[in-house]
Amino acid sequence: MYIGQTDRSIETRIKEHHQHTRLGHPDKSAVAELVVNHNHLIKFQDTWIFSTVPGYMDYLIRQAVELELHPDYEQGGWPDFVQGLETSFSSP
Repeated sequence: MYIGQTDRSIETRIKEHHQHTRLGHPDKSAVAELVVNHNHLIKFQDTWIFSTVPGYMDYLIRQAVELELHPDYEQGGWPDFVQGLETSFSSP
């Protein structure tokens, strides 16, 4: 599972992630970082969208829900980002 946001088509994003993976550029793609630095196997040909949301706040909420549903999921930076959001929106 990969959680991401883009204005480009899914085909374009997959090509970009695949290119960065092939060229060994983990600094340019979270997917490439998982392949290059953590030996993950990505099946680019089996990629599909399981959810779309209309706005950024909806995206953040959906992302938080998915991370809660999949506690073993790791994608660099997102858990810390979500934790920061939880802290920002918590009552004093």
